[in-house]
Amino acid sequence: MNIKIMKPSVEDINELSDVIPRAFKDDIPHYGEIPQEIAAPESHEAMMNEKVTGYYGALYENKIFGGIVIQDKGNNTYRLALIYVDYEYQRKGIGTQLYKFVEAKCINAKKWVVETPSLNIKDQKFYEKMGYKKTGEYQVNSRMTAWQYEKILG
Repeated sequence: MNIKIMKPSVEDINELSDVIPRAFKDDIPHYGEIPQEIAAPESHEAMMNEKVTGYYGALYENKIFGGIVIQDKGNNTYRLALIYVDYEYQRKGIGTQLYKFVEAKCINAKKWVVETPSLNIKDQKFYEKMGYKKTGEYQVNSRMTAWQYEKILG
């Protein structure tokens, strides 16, 4: 699938946030809801404006269907804060394209970190395919445990 990766604008916020429930629909039965810090349109605007190093959207036929958010944590360490693809487009290599795009942009990175819910086997397999190793876990709340992953480069 040939996608275009772009830097979204404020006009794209609603379209980006509309993708989140579809992208994480498999998680809702386990955790009850999608956290507002990734679902609410104002969260996407905040991520674009101040919190992150990079926010990129995935387009296919002029429709936004995914995104990726990265943070520079200092010391050549980057955090993959959010990666999402509309459920309809998952398992088509789009997440891999998004991830490889941001990894190539962060040429000074020596370490990448990411967290994912312990029950999200699909995400765990994706991160492991990208070269991440599980380094720990912690209790987020009574319903969720997060697994921590990191990838050391060079």
